[in-house]
Amino acid sequence: MHPQVIQDKPGNCPICGMKLTPIRQEPGAQAPGGEKKDRKIKYYWDPMMNPPYVSDKPGKSPMGMDLIPVYEDGTGSGSTITIDPVVTQNMGIRVVTVEEGPLTLNVRTVGYLREAETNLHDVTLKVGGWVERLDAHTEGMFLKKGAPLFELYSPDVLTTQNELLIAKRALDALPQDVDPRARTSAERLVESAKERLALWGIPQEEVDETLSSGRARRVVGFRSPASGHLIEKHVVQGSAVEPRQKLLRIVDLSTLWVDAQIYERDLPHLSLKQEAEAQVSGLPGKSFEGEIIFISPQVSPRSWTIR
Repeated sequence: MHPQVIQDKPGNCPICGMKLTPIRQEPGAQAPGGEKKDRKIKYYWDPMMNPPYVSDKPGKSPMGMDLIPVYEDGTGSGSTITIDPVVTQNMGIRVVTVEEGPLTLNVRTVGYLREAETNLHDVTLKVGGWVERLDAHTEGMFLKKGAPLFELYSPDVLTTQNELLIAKRALDALPQDVDPRARTSAERLVESAKERLALWGIPQEEVDETLSSGRARRVVGFRSPASGHLIEKHVVQGSAVEPRQKLLRIVDLSTLWVDAQIYERDLPHLSLKQEAEAQVSGLPGKSFEGEIIFISPQVSPRSWTIR
């Protein structure tokens, strides 16, 4: 238990009182006091100090300990000894070959799953009207990209559709030898009506169908911008709606974020793009791999953690 206690005869340890254990000498090793006279001393040192105290001549260290010689062949003073394997096992000593390799550190913490902000999609109107039919009628329902959400009746959209049709008929009625300036003016009127509908968020397929049928559509349909679940619904069938009003929120849950709480002491070990692994309590035995995409610059004043 106290390897610094060595004597040349049986007895008890003066520190803990335990019986001394014999040690075996390696074949060919020099016995204590039997160093070869031709061995050249490289320096003297005290390994107990941190950093070790080194001197080029014998003496004592600042701690008052006798300096130990180190020879040029890389060994210290005294003989080479071997500890009995039973003693080695009892002391829990493990000996391995020194090799170079990466040092890794696992940081374990708690986190909470939430939707990825990049996968949130709001459906907000840019024109007023009335919702005459609502297909996205229940919060939590799954919607595929392009699925119908609702049909809107808007007097402004209806009037602009009629203007588009009138401008298109006037353009088509122009003779082939008409003045180019008149044709350019008629084309601008058609494009102006199309652009107004596009700025209001009217789908292009609705505009194309209006032109192909030659009739203004009383209601226009809006479709889902992405596949996902409907998590917010602020309208019912028949509701009057206004510009800038958010009607629906759709979230794609195919990718989730984990907000992990990291203590300040672990922050130096983390960096962006670093690999991470998450285990969910609701799915025991299954792991999910990802990477760190964000480190908050703010520290929580309550828990002293960083998100």
